[in-house]
Amino acid sequence: MSSKKNLKPDLNFNLKSKKDKIGIFLSILCALHCLLLPILLVATNLGNTFGDLHTKHEYIHVLFFILLFPLAVNLLFTFFNEGKKNLLIVVFVGIVFLTVSLLNTYSHFLEHDSLSEILLSISGSLLLAWAHFNNLLKIKE
Repeated sequence: MSSKKNLKPDLNFNLKSKKDKIGIFLSILCALHCLLLPILLVATNLGNTFGDLHTKHEYIHVLFFILLFPLAVNLLFTFFNEGKKNLLIVVFVGIVFLTVSLLNTYSHFLEHDSLSEILLSISGSLLLAWAHFNNLLKIKE
């Protein structure tokens, strides 16, 4: 009878690991988008041919932010509750980088700087991916 209890899946583990896997996937996808799209636009000269392609590209930042932010805040609270200060700082900095990058894109108060936007987006998303990966490793232990 006790062996049947061991066969029951841990739904809490599955939900947490799915959140981290989704967080890793979205963070890496965000970083790849920010790294490869500008290179693709320059290499293929699409940036000059399709004038509004860059404008359409900007909306993806909002989409990534909307998808990444709740997962990152959840991770922030997880590390806070567990007293993991180092990982808490990593997640917080990742959120700040992505937020500043998004504000840099749409703010009329900041001077638009594509290089800093790209570097902040890539750094922030990779920090979040790393934090999700560490949380995933911790869950599996």
